[in-house]
Amino acid sequence: MYRVAKGQRYTSPAVLDAERRLVQASGRTDGRRITAADVQVAMLE
Repeated sequence: MYRVAKGQRYTSPAVLDAERRLVQASGRTDGRRITAADVQVAMLE
């Protein structure tokens, strides 16, 4: 998002679409999962 004079906010349709997809994906519970141990190993690498 970016601003122009007088404080109005504008964004592009592409950004709004990406935000919509992110919000939809955040509610999913059927995606891939990893264990806490996998995260720890990845952080050590």
